[in-house]
Amino acid sequence: YVSEKMRVAVAGGQVAAAGTMTVTVEGTGQPLIHYRGNAQVSQAALLDQLNGEDLLKVKQVAMTDLQAVNRPLAVRAQEVAVEDPDVQVAVNENGKNNIASLFIESEPQSEPHALVEGRGLVRLVSLEAPALTEPPAAVISVDKVTVRNGRLDFTDRSLSPHFQTALTDIRLSLTGLTSEQG
Repeated sequence: YVSEKMRVAVAGGQVAAAGTMTVTVEGTGQPLIHYRGNAQVSQAALLDQLNGEDLLKVKQVAMTDLQAVNRPLAVRAQEVAVEDPDVQVAVNENGKNNIASLFIESEPQSEPHALVEGRGLVRLVSLEAPALTEPPAAVISVDKVTVRNGRLDFTDRSLSPHFQTALTDIRLSLTGLTSEQG
């Protein structure tokens, strides 16, 4: 899924989970998946495929009291604790930053048409199927996010000479994060 939306590659990491997962299949034939428990990602790394460089390395991301369901997509966690993240942000020679360049833009699809004749008139009509209803937006909420011993490296390659700096020993605590409106 990530490779369809972003130009990143998972370069390593381990995933562990301790909890309960239930999978049921309803009349639609689509699985309904629920998970409740804890999860952890260790020694993870993401690469910027466009520039072939490190993007993110993290020693550990621990999620406690994680509750997730796939339809509609909803994820809630009591806490997400991030230990030793190392993020690389760069402005490339063309002036674009590496984070914005990661996202793959979807190309607009042209609408199929047909010429229809009747009573001496020719008109262009749409062959497009009726619009499907959009699935509800994912609801993601985290009671508390903590970051310990973070690092952010910044490089600006659009300047001559290139500029580099780093923020180190980043400590952060956020509470009440949610994607819900209101």
